[in-house]
Amino acid sequence: MKFQVSKEHLDKRRRSPFLFGCLIIVISTSTYLLGNWTFLGVFTFTTLFLVLTVVPNWIASKRYIEDANNHYIEVNNSKILCFGDGYKSETDLDLISSIVLNKNRAGVKSIILKDNKRTFARLEHYEKIDELSDSIKKAIPNAKVIEKRWIHS
Repeated sequence: MKFQVSKEHLDKRRRSPFLFGCLIIVISTSTYLLGNWTFLGVFTFTTLFLVLTVVPNWIASKRYIEDANNHYIEVNNSKILCFGDGYKSETDLDLISSIVLNKNRAGVKSIILKDNKRTFARLEHYEKIDELSDSIKKAIPNAKVIEKRWIHS
């Protein structure tokens, strides 16, 4: 079964630069109206701030979304296969000794795969992540499963 990045996460990444830009404009406008700033000073500061912060964030979000649309993972008997535009990677599940499931009321939010000394992977923002965690647990029957609940869930 293919597990892709969730559409809600991609929409959030798509909206975030624009919302941040609107916040900067609102703060700059209120600074101009409430303070002793000149229009040219506020306009220059706002333009520079938007160009230096929002534009790079927008470009990075655009690249992330393009890559995430072509990315998916599959769980086979003993491997997790990651496919993308021009790449394929494998993670051997025989090396995994513990699985950490971060949960809230809605279900699993992220899956952390660990061996004794280090973290192999953190899987989050996938559609059907509950099914993904179940298929990983089936593929590694003798792994230690740790379920963590968030305090604010």
